[in-house]
Amino acid sequence: HFRNMGGGRQRGPQADVNFDASDIFGRMFGDTSERARNPGARRAPPQKGADAAVTMQVTLEEIAAGHPKRVQLPTGKDLEVAIPKALTDGMTVRLRGQGYSSPTGGETGDAMLTIKIRPHERFTVEGRDLRVRIPLPLADAVLGGPVLVPTLDGSAEIGIPPMTSSGRVFRLRGKGLPGKVTSMT
Repeated sequence: HFRNMGGGRQRGPQADVNFDASDIFGRMFGDTSERARNPGARRAPPQKGADAAVTMQVTLEEIAAGHPKRVQLPTGKDLEVAIPKALTDGMTVRLRGQGYSSPTGGETGDAMLTIKIRPHERFTVEGRDLRVRIPLPLADAVLGGPVLVPTLDGSAEIGIPPMTSSGRVFRLRGKGLPGKVTSMT
């Protein structure tokens, strides 16, 4: 009369079917991974690579022309980046998949491109508007007449009314930066 004391192998439908050959080979060859030390633990999903931060300086002329600009990322990649039409100074653009690769085989990080507008010798930027101060001879201010005003794409003529006071602002429609301002902060 024999009793099963739990030390023998069971056969039949109650047999243990959770057999993993990698556990045996790992023990034989010194596998020290987390899975070998804790076979019931789940593997952590691969982590996304780190984001790369870079600043791109643009001139007002480059913004107006709208041509792509070449930028070198800290990852060593060299990219041609389209200059956004509605950019603002300090705006950050996400370039998906252009960051650092993942050390665990996950998704590549992004490049975070901060756009800075270089100061201009003649114009100041206010939203989408460009401001310029022009010296006006006293005779033109008193008598009025046409005056050439510099723009990003050359110059434009405006008519100055007689008796114009110092500091008066004139608007030239369509001569500012391209695009629409999406938000003002």
